[in-house]
Amino acid sequence: MRCMETESRRIIVYLPALTGGGAERVMLNLAHGFISAGCDVDLVVSSLSGPYLAEVPEGVLLHDLGTRRVSRSFWKFFHFIKARPHAVVFTTLQYANIFCLLLKIFFRIKNPVFIRESNAVSRKLRGRNLRERAFRFLIQTLYASADGIIAVSRGVKSDLTANFRIPPQNIAVIPN
Repeated sequence: MRCMETESRRIIVYLPALTGGGAERVMLNLAHGFISAGCDVDLVVSSLSGPYLAEVPEGVLLHDLGTRRVSRSFWKFFHFIKARPHAVVFTTLQYANIFCLLLKIFFRIKNPVFIRESNAVSRKLRGRNLRERAFRFLIQTLYASADGIIAVSRGVKSDLTANFRIPPQNIAVIPN
């Protein structure tokens, strides 16, 4: 596989931090794959912390927004993306996905935004409290605006289409 020969050879991978979860491991593996394919990769984190810090692949440019929280990263990440108008943004984890899609919508960011979903979200967000209802609303409202959604299984895709009304053609199933 070769990276695109167009202006969008740059990929911005956004993660809140490099904590020891499976999502972070997958994104580091993908960053390595993007580098191997000839892409330029910026790994942007809100907080430069976590056990995977030492495992950032060689060739990946690591950027710390220095905010420690996703919610406080809004302006810094907005300016980072704005300075790279042809880069593709790729993220995972529901709150990071929502964060990047909010930037895209409210500030009319032209960068394509691709998100990865690894969980059957409806099982986690049953709407029992205000936070869960808010997340359900945001996912249903914002995920459809992603340039592409990667689901790690057919079950995750089915959950997104059935419970969040996301068109199935917007979702590609790519197992880990």
